[in-house]
Amino acid sequence: MQKKVLKNGLTVIYDERDTDSVAVEVLVKVGSNNENDKIRGISHFLEHMLFEGTKTRTNRQIAQQIESVGGEMNAATTNERTIFYIHILGRYIDKCLEILADIIKNSIFSEKEFEKERKVILEEISMIQDDPKLFQFDYFMSKLFKKHPSKYSVIGTKESISKMKRGDLVSYFKKYYVPNNMVLAISGNVKNILDKIERYFGDIEPGKEITFEFIKEVKDKKPEGYKLRKNIDHSYLILGYKTVPRTNKDSYALDVIQSLLSRGFSSRLLDEIRNKRGLAYNVGAIHESMSTIGYFLSFLSTDKKNLDEARKILLEQFNLPGLNEKELKEAKDYIEGNMKIKQEDNKERSDFIGFWELVEDCKRAENYFNEIRKVTVNDVKRVVRKYFDGNYTEILLEQKD
Repeated sequence: MQKKVLKNGLTVIYDERDTDSVAVEVLVKVGSNNENDKIRGISHFLEHMLFEGTKTRTNRQIAQQIESVGGEMNAATTNERTIFYIHILGRYIDKCLEILADIIKNSIFSEKEFEKERKVILEEISMIQDDPKLFQFDYFMSKLFKKHPSKYSVIGTKESISKMKRGDLVSYFKKYYVPNNMVLAISGNVKNILDKIERYFGDIEPGKEITFEFIKEVKDKKPEGYKLRKNIDHSYLILGYKTVPRTNKDSYALDVIQSLLSRGFSSRLLDEIRNKRGLAYNVGAIHESMSTIGYFLSFLSTDKKNLDEARKILLEQFNLPGLNEKELKEAKDYIEGNMKIKQEDNKERSDFIGFWELVEDCKRAENYFNEIRKVTVNDVKRVVRKYFDGNYTEILLEQKD
């Protein structure tokens, strides 16, 4: 893996691999955590606009030039980053780089496309509100965090999206979509890639130095529960805790705990709640470590009559009773096997190395599996005691009477 920082501040990471395809991903160090009340959802709005036309191409021309040769393009937004990428055969790398650079240099964000995408996003918000499987996670985050901006939905609100102006979007883009706030992560097999990147991206002007305010989250001192009644047939439960940023070594033990609880049909939650007792179809756990904070949650959906029993088992399994060396090894082997299989896909690989560069340094990506292998039974028990201390946040969506 090579790393180079261009004169304009753009960080380039290239992982050369013997494949026919190449994935090029632009990661911008900005997301919903950087927004204020006036522009909630603007990072996601901008994601929608990224392939909507430049001074040299219409949105259809962008799509046609990529898709006519079997390529794929897309974008995504999180709390901390916005990404857009093209995955294409290696022989079309010049076209891929030229289009991505064109988007950064020449996007026009036309008023017509802006208004069209506003309608699309408002429909997306309505869809999330109507889908308990999606809504429950937004609702949980809004209650888990008290001060940290991760409490706000990535997609924004109907009020903020309705009031947003095209000028807000343009200003936001000019401030954050600058080379010194970006990482270009590439995975695949192409020649002279660094020379090509210099050709297409080297003339982009750097922006002002960007600093992000660190907001310290408060520590929970007691369990908190929240209940909503909606027009649904099932009960949806999430129970979880705040944890640590990705750079904290405990994050690796938390990854292993997620694997123990939720790696598939052989994991604890699915085995105890679904396989043995048939109490729920949808059950699992999620661990997310970001640059400034983390969280761990378990979730399930079930009939109201099964809720108390399923919840009791879920809480018991947070303590991982009876954990032994064999089970721990299987959980660690799953993480390594699953992630390495996924990363045979160049898109997955570019996203992985790009993420670690945004967190701190792409070298951490190379060391990730070593850190997972180091996790011991005692590490897991210590981390369980430290973070799963009973002061959880719980949300429940129930059927209206």
